[in-house]
Amino acid sequence: MHRYHPIKAVPASAREQFGTIASLNGAAKPSPEAVRAQLDKILASRAFAGAERPGRFLRFIVEQALVGNQLKETLLGVEVFGRNPAYDPRLDGVVRVEAVKLRSRLKEYYETEGAADRVRIDLPKGGYLPCFEALPDQPVELIETSAAPPSRRVWWTDWRVIAPLLALVVLMAGYLLARRSPHRPAAPDSSSIAVLPFVNLSSDRENEYFSDGLTDDLINALTKVRGLRVVARGSAFQFKGKNPDIRAVGRQLNVATVLEGSVQRSGERLRITAQLSSVADGYHGWRNRQTQRT
Repeated sequence: MHRYHPIKAVPASAREQFGTIASLNGAAKPSPEAVRAQLDKILASRAFAGAERPGRFLRFIVEQALVGNQLKETLLGVEVFGRNPAYDPRLDGVVRVEAVKLRSRLKEYYETEGAADRVRIDLPKGGYLPCFEALPDQPVELIETSAAPPSRRVWWTDWRVIAPLLALVVLMAGYLLARRSPHRPAAPDSSSIAVLPFVNLSSDRENEYFSDGLTDDLINALTKVRGLRVVARGSAFQFKGKNPDIRAVGRQLNVATVLEGSVQRSGERLRITAQLSSVADGYHGWRNRQTQRT
């Protein structure tokens, strides 16, 4: 059985005619029809079950690569993730965040359901051009008797990480709604909130993508809570990499509360810290810390 070894970099000389990349071990290139058939198989797998965003991302880059189109981060932000035409990747890392998640899902697929697949689709680090390769045939006996390596979900899709995040949203929503008072006119509304970009306290650049993605998920989840007014992502991310005074943030964004936090990974331990502060006085009204093994 062929083990899955994702390509770590995209050498410039490896780019081929319809956006495909020759494998580093000399494997043949599959036909466009074979690539599309493999794409459909991947998107129907358990690794991509319910994952509409990664699936849309993968389908777009594969189709664009097959017809020879260039794949720029700005194009992906607008066409795949619905950003406006003025999208600036320096201020919004959604494409990089989703590329990390997509690579992890492809790795998971080829280590489990797709372990015996002859056609491989990979997204090498350092770019958004996918790699296609056709592996040689294997004896049927070898495929049937070879045991697939044990599945291990990547740490940012593990339910032990996601569950505390969802609990965090519920706690914050309840806290904010409980503070609302129709008898006390407030300017701004006490149910308004801004989620500032979570700070990556780890040295690994990949955790930076995770912390941005965590911030995105929190913003998206809170916008679905009826009664809450949530500041848009673009407005909140102008404070990324800064250490602003919470009271100044409140005045600039016209919100009553600000959520900020950090992400730190050390070995197999992941710590997420979040705190909710009142802009009226700058004091913390709520604080939570989750530590999980990944």
